[in-house]
Amino acid sequence: MPTAGAVVALVISIVLLAQAVKDLPAGAAYAVRTGIGASTATLGIRLFDEPAALVRTSFISVIVVGIRFARRLERVATGQPGRPTAHRRTGDRI
Repeated sequence: MPTAGAVVALVISIVLLAQAVKDLPAGAAYAVRTGIGASTATLGIRLFDEPAALVRTSFISVIVVGIRFARRLERVATGQPGRPTAHRRTGDRI
């Protein structure tokens, strides 16, 4: 029965991704979908005591870094500025 639930969830995920691609760039929509999967895997490790093997956590980390890198490249390609940085003036007190 869990296999049938996984298949249904996969079909729903693909249908929703197809809907998202109508309004968002394909890369952004896929990055969101992938990020949700990585978040779900992380929640499984934390909440359900699933094994946190080195390989599993490494691949989750690769997904997260890849999403962040893709977002940065998208900002560069579209000419959008990155996140503003806080600069402290020399006379400011902490």
